[in-house]
Amino acid sequence: MTISEVTFEKVKAYLRADDYEEDDQLIKDIMTAAKSTIAAQIGYSEEEASLLPALGIAFEMLVNDLYENRTANLEHSKYAAMQMNPVYNSIVGMYRQNFL
Repeated sequence: MTISEVTFEKVKAYLRADDYEEDDQLIKDIMTAAKSTIAAQIGYSEEEASLLPALGIAFEMLVNDLYENRTANLEHSKYAAMQMNPVYNSIVGMYRQNFL
Protein backbone atom coordinates (compact mmCIF):
# COMPACT_ATOMS: atom_id res chain seq x y z
CA MET A 1 0.00 0.00 0.00
CA THR A 2 1.29 3.46 -0.87
CA ILE A 3 0.81 6.66 1.12
CA SER A 4 -1.44 8.02 -1.64
CA GLU A 5 -3.80 5.07 -1.05
CA VAL A 6 -4.24 5.96 2.63
CA THR A 7 -7.34 8.10 3.01
CA PHE A 8 -8.42 10.22 5.95
CA GLU A 9 -11.21 7.73 6.62
CA LYS A 10 -8.73 4.81 6.68
CA VAL A 11 -6.53 6.68 9.12
CA LYS A 12 -9.46 7.47 11.42
CA ALA A 13 -10.42 3.79 11.42
CA TYR A 14 -6.79 2.77 12.06
CA LEU A 15 -6.69 5.17 15.01
CA ARG A 16 -10.09 3.91 16.18
CA ALA A 17 -11.22 7.54 16.13
CA ASP A 18 -13.98 7.18 13.56
CA ASP A 19 -16.82 7.59 16.09
CA TYR A 20 -16.14 11.25 16.83
CA GLU A 21 -15.09 14.38 14.96
CA GLU A 22 -13.34 16.44 17.65
CA ASP A 23 -9.85 15.47 16.47
CA ASP A 24 -10.44 15.64 12.70
CA GLN A 25 -8.27 18.71 12.11
CA LEU A 26 -5.55 17.37 14.41
CA ILE A 27 -5.50 14.08 12.49
CA LYS A 28 -5.28 15.93 9.16
CA ASP A 29 -2.38 18.02 10.48
CA ILE A 30 -0.62 14.90 11.76
CA MET A 31 -1.10 13.21 8.38
CA THR A 32 0.55 16.19 6.67
CA ALA A 33 3.45 16.14 9.13
CA ALA A 34 3.89 12.37 8.79
CA LYS A 35 4.03 12.56 4.99
CA SER A 36 6.66 15.31 5.17
CA THR A 37 8.65 13.40 7.78
CA ILE A 38 8.78 10.19 5.75
CA ALA A 39 9.75 12.07 2.58
CA ALA A 40 12.55 13.86 4.44
CA GLN A 41 13.79 10.63 6.03
CA ILE A 42 14.11 8.83 2.71
CA GLY A 43 15.29 11.77 0.60
CA TYR A 44 12.40 11.81 -1.87
CA SER A 45 9.83 14.50 -2.61
CA GLU A 46 6.44 14.07 -0.96
CA GLU A 47 4.95 13.23 -4.36
CA GLU A 48 7.57 10.52 -5.02
CA ALA A 49 7.29 9.11 -1.50
CA SER A 50 3.49 8.92 -1.83
CA LEU A 51 3.83 6.37 -4.62
CA LEU A 52 6.37 3.95 -3.11
CA PRO A 53 5.04 0.52 -2.07
CA ALA A 54 4.85 -0.37 1.65
CA LEU A 55 5.23 3.22 2.85
CA GLY A 56 1.48 3.39 3.47
CA ILE A 57 1.90 1.06 6.43
CA ALA A 58 4.80 3.13 7.78
CA PHE A 59 2.68 6.25 7.27
CA GLU A 60 -0.19 4.79 9.31
CA MET A 61 2.24 3.72 12.03
CA LEU A 62 3.80 7.19 12.23
CA VAL A 63 0.40 8.91 12.29
CA ASN A 64 -0.68 6.57 15.09
CA ASP A 65 2.49 7.24 17.06
CA LEU A 66 2.14 11.02 16.68
CA TYR A 67 -1.57 10.88 17.58
CA GLU A 68 -1.16 8.65 20.63
CA ASN A 69 1.97 10.41 21.94
CA ARG A 70 1.08 14.07 21.61
CA THR A 71 3.14 14.96 24.66
CA ALA A 72 6.68 13.90 25.42
CA ASN A 73 7.12 11.97 28.65
CA LEU A 74 10.76 12.17 29.59
CA GLU A 75 10.44 10.59 33.03
CA HIS A 76 11.76 7.19 32.02
CA SER A 77 14.29 8.08 29.37
CA LYS A 78 15.69 11.27 27.97
CA TYR A 79 15.07 9.99 24.43
CA ALA A 80 12.05 7.69 24.96
CA ALA A 81 9.70 9.94 22.98
CA MET A 82 12.01 9.86 19.95
CA GLN A 83 12.31 6.08 19.58
CA MET A 84 10.33 4.60 16.69
CA ASN A 85 8.83 1.19 16.14
CA PRO A 86 11.46 -1.13 14.60
CA VAL A 87 8.97 -2.21 11.92
CA TYR A 88 8.55 1.44 10.89
CA ASN A 89 12.34 1.84 10.75
CA SER A 90 12.65 -1.31 8.64
CA ILE A 91 10.04 -0.20 6.10
CA VAL A 92 11.38 3.34 5.81
CA GLY A 93 14.95 2.01 5.75
CA MET A 94 14.23 0.14 2.52
CA TYR A 95 13.87 3.47 0.73
CA ARG A 96 16.49 5.62 2.44
CA GLN A 97 19.00 7.16 0.11
CA ASN A 98 22.64 7.58 1.05
CA PHE A 99 23.08 11.27 1.80
CA LEU A 100 26.89 11.13 1.92
